[in-house]
Amino acid sequence: MNDALYSPLWHEVAALRPALRATVHCRRMSARGEAWQLLSAPESRQQLRINAAAWRLIGCLDGTRSLDTLWHALVERFGDAAPSQPEVLDLLAQLSAAGFLRADVLPDLPAQFDAAAERERKRRRAALSPLAVRVRLFDPGALLDALLPHCRALFSPLALALWVAAVLVTALVALSESSALAVAVADSTRAPRFVLIAWMVYPLMKALHELAHGLAIRHWGGRVANAGFTLLVLVPVPYVDASAANAFDRPRRIAVSAAGVMCELIIAAAAFWLWLAVAPGAVRDIALTAFFIGALSSLLVNGNPLLRFDGYYVFIDALDLPNLASRSRQWWHTLIGRRLLRSRQRTLDTAPGEAFWLALYAPAAWAFQLTIGVHIARWIGGFSPLAGLLTAALLIVTLVAMPLGRALRGWLAADAGRPRSPARRRLWLAGGAIALWLVGVPMPAATTVPAVLDLPEHAHLRADSGGFVAALLAADGDAVVAGQPIARLEDPALLARLRSVETRLTALNAQRYASLLSSPKKATDLAEEIAGVRAELADARARLAALDIRAASDGTLVLPHATDLPGIYLARGATLGYVLRREAFTVRAVVPHGDAPRVRDGAGAISVRLESSPAEHPARPLRFAAGASHALPGEALSEHFGGPVAVEGDAQRGARTVDAIFEVTLALTDAPDGWIGERAWVRFAHPAEPLARQWGRSARQLLVRFFEGQ
Repeated sequence: MNDALYSPLWHEVAALRPALRATVHCRRMSARGEAWQLLSAPESRQQLRINAAAWRLIGCLDGTRSLDTLWHALVERFGDAAPSQPEVLDLLAQLSAAGFLRADVLPDLPAQFDAAAERERKRRRAALSPLAVRVRLFDPGALLDALLPHCRALFSPLALALWVAAVLVTALVALSESSALAVAVADSTRAPRFVLIAWMVYPLMKALHELAHGLAIRHWGGRVANAGFTLLVLVPVPYVDASAANAFDRPRRIAVSAAGVMCELIIAAAAFWLWLAVAPGAVRDIALTAFFIGALSSLLVNGNPLLRFDGYYVFIDALDLPNLASRSRQWWHTLIGRRLLRSRQRTLDTAPGEAFWLALYAPAAWAFQLTIGVHIARWIGGFSPLAGLLTAALLIVTLVAMPLGRALRGWLAADAGRPRSPARRRLWLAGGAIALWLVGVPMPAATTVPAVLDLPEHAHLRADSGGFVAALLAADGDAVVAGQPIARLEDPALLARLRSVETRLTALNAQRYASLLSSPKKATDLAEEIAGVRAELADARARLAALDIRAASDGTLVLPHATDLPGIYLARGATLGYVLRREAFTVRAVVPHGDAPRVRDGAGAISVRLESSPAEHPARPLRFAAGASHALPGEALSEHFGGPVAVEGDAQRGARTVDAIFEVTLALTDAPDGWIGERAWVRFAHPAEPLARQWGRSARQLLVRFFEGQ
């Protein structure tokens, strides 16, 4: 017995004569070397794992003896191994919530069962929710029986081997096409047609997914009682009742749970090959959507053990960890309550080796759900700022407010009746301290924006006149000085033009001298023409002289692909290389429209971190753009090339940002070990201020962005 032997609520239930429903099925199982009883019922979607101590009581619930009589008999026989009165009340609450107790012998239970009543109210609210309406349609038994003879081969070792081969080959080819896939998916998911195609494709894929579950259950002799669909946010999502799989042994339960994910993966593989084979059009869009949904659903949703879908049940069966999600939350709830709040909570019974998974699962699942929720809210916000804002609010309520509220009620309920509850006192103190910290304690504030590493204009070796590289007059890595020739270009057309102009000028001069005495008027006209030709000659000579590329500053010469340069053509303005001075690197950062005033007027210390190195480099501002633009300073910032900035169109049509940005040019005060065009992150430090003020500013920016988008 883990806690106090007696409960102040025992007198309210002592005379009850509880009994299990006749339909409750009990199956003995072994988990991590310990014997357990697993209770389930056809009409209930829940199952309970009962240890040996609890089973001593449940096995005696026949409706003929009072609860008080049963408990005293257990205490007399087993002593300290018998369950305490609080444990008995908690066990009955779980049985009642699962629907395993007969209603005619167990009327309304007292306040000890508030948690069970709350779970029942939650279930009823979910059934009435307009965002998730479950509609039962038919008994799929006849359909499954008709299909099963044609599908038995799918459950053979050969079919499994073919499935593994097909998925692996598709995955390898998809990796080789990852760049094209990323661009196609990025363009597709931002288009409104993606939502329409997904709305049609997803229910069909989900129907095949559920059909795979049903066929697996029928293959091993189970019965699928009903099928229908859940209208999830106006999207019809088919379902089948797979509770019959609870009676299977562990390997078959794993196979039933995995069948749906395997079906989606093979559909995604087929869709990928179709996407490769067909020309752009509706069929290709549908194939890409099916591949995206199948792969994303399998990897991030259905096949992910951190969400309570198929992958979760495969995981807990494979590691023999029944009810891992709920027990992990309960483990953390009890740990915090007992260690930090000193509340009177019963400890959780664990089998050998379970404590590690119980400690790990709940935080990992919560962090993953929060991450996915943030990405979904941002994606929805790309279509509608209001919808994105509502999604973010729903995310905060479901992942933060509601779990915290349930935990607080549980901690306080455990101390109900204590005149000086340590849990209540500590919660009040903690709440007050957190509120004071949020509104009164200044915290570091900063704005972090993406950037690219660049050089000042004088460091670029540009061709002032187009031509072919005839010779390199300095080698890569040489130290050069300002004015030193670096390369000589040749332009045969320009040279021919120069000679033609010189010949023409010579002829005009001869004509002018001959006409000075015979025709003074003609000599005057020729003089004007000669002046024009001389200007043309001067321009040709200047362009010929510009064919020599010279260093504009002292530094180290950098000539990318120097061995390939001789003989290539450089257009006017093209870059041949760079002259590096370690102190002359610049960074071109892009600041979102809403953060521009604060960065321009209130920035303190500025630091830069290159993506290839964790080291931070101090910087100072050189210039702020006079106005907003949609042009990126480097392709590395575009989402097409792995950057964080959303752009319009595809990579071939240039990088134009979706939202307006301000460009800030910064000078680095030390020499980073990076390459030109590398992605970087710039941190503009601001005066410290409380978190409440910082969050309020972010909320105002969201609202301003929403109203500006209307």
